[in-house]
Amino acid sequence: MDRKAVLDKIAAILALQEGSSFDGEAANAAALIDRLCKKYGVTVEEATTPEVLTEAFLSTKRMNESEFILFCAVAKFYDAKGYVEYNKSSGRRVSTFKCIGTEAQQIQTKLYFEFIKDCMVKECEKTMMGEKVLAELMGNVFNKSGFKSNFYKAFALKVQERLIEMKAEREPHEHKEFTAAIVKQQRFGTRKVAGASGWGAQLGGSAGSQVSLNKQATGASQRALTGR
Repeated sequence: MDRKAVLDKIAAILALQEGSSFDGEAANAAALIDRLCKKYGVTVEEATTPEVLTEAFLSTKRMNESEFILFCAVAKFYDAKGYVEYNKSSGRRVSTFKCIGTEAQQIQTKLYFEFIKDCMVKECEKTMMGEKVLAELMGNVFNKSGFKSNFYKAFALKVQERLIEMKAEREPHEHKEFTAAIVKQQRFGTRKVAGASGWGAQLGGSAGSQVSLNKQATGASQRALTGR
């Protein structure tokens, strides 16, 4: 049995022990936990401490700044750490978005990031369609050059701002201290992201300020988003 399997087994026994109302069962569980700890050289503290992981979310040959803004903002919202790692493979630079956090923080970040990213794409397509119709009614040709990238970045920056405000009104994530301790041991480079400007930026910022950030979900997905 590998170390992780042992820790998982101890954690499961602890959960059963806590839920038992019979002294005999609780005593047997305690004895089993003690034997496992001695046999495999682990502690109860290790079994009850959430494991902090580093997971790769997505890789791309071309850095997408709007997605990176959203990714880091969502990770921070859940007290995780989002960053980008660069690699050269076959002579081409590959950007990989990575997240440091517990399993709960990883799931929350992934679900919420994908939700907001999907909102961003849908809002952009809807706005572009409206602008195209408006241009045709006025006898003009709709020029979409640069519209989408500027819309996306302005949208992402506005959502980032709103998430910071929302975060200030929330309780810290229950795994914040565990993740912060790991993040503190590492060094990260800084990446400056310029503000959005030009065709589409104003509309993107407006959409980002109005879009609902409440993911409608139930069951396990809802718990993952709320952290409860």
